[in-house]
Amino acid sequence: QRRVHGILFCKWKIYLMSLNVILHPLVFLNVSDHFTRTKVQYGKGKRAVGCLFGKQMGRNLEIFNSFEIGCKQEDKKIEIQEHFIKKQSDMLKQLFPEYEVIGWYSTSMKDDPEEEDVKIHRIIQKYNENPLYMIMNVNPPPGREIPISIFEGNVQITTKDSFFSFQKISYQIASLPAERVAVEGVHKSHDSEAGLSKYTLAMVQPLNSIKMLKVQLIKSVSYTHLRAHETLRYLVCRLLLEKKKKTT
Repeated sequence: QRRVHGILFCKWKIYLMSLNVILHPLVFLNVSDHFTRTKVQYGKGKRAVGCLFGKQMGRNLEIFNSFEIGCKQEDKKIEIQEHFIKKQSDMLKQLFPEYEVIGWYSTSMKDDPEEEDVKIHRIIQKYNENPLYMIMNVNPPPGREIPISIFEGNVQITTKDSFFSFQKISYQIASLPAERVAVEGVHKSHDSEAGLSKYTLAMVQPLNSIKMLKVQLIKSVSYTHLRAHETLRYLVCRLLLEKKKKTT
């Protein structure tokens, strides 16, 4: 273990049994989609960051949903835009009044929290005194089925100072009937042989048709442009040639 700026970092191999955490598949889909869009928009190296939404009754926590957090990233530094958290949380509470912010998530190339995560964790503590932290490893080792790790913040108090650390906790996966249908649909929509989803393959023919239409439109525009600039002499000559071709 090592200490940086008064923060204690360890190997995150402590498993607490005091918390009963249940994770729903919708969170998997949301975070995966968030990471994909972040990667396409900003390129590799950028992390997807958001909040976990669900129910909390004592030491029993159930994570039903998640929402994205607006942030600015430069190198490994992440600046959270806190007004996004309050805005999105208030909107979701109108639909699900019994839900609350119970933690946050981020994508990473490893299973362990990073030093920058402590700052974000302290911001989320404004909305939950003891939030959870979920990491989705986007570069999991071979054979890893679920690249999800969940942590709980832990403050160690000594006679002279206090230190913060992340401790890994266990969790269970549960799903509602509607979630099972959605996950099954995502699974079946993928063509393992082609490496593409069936929806993508279904769009190939319409896309080719649009490309052919574009080519024909360019030809039509070129023909119209040519005729618009045709002189009277050229027009007479062209008509005579066309008449001659028809007669022969």
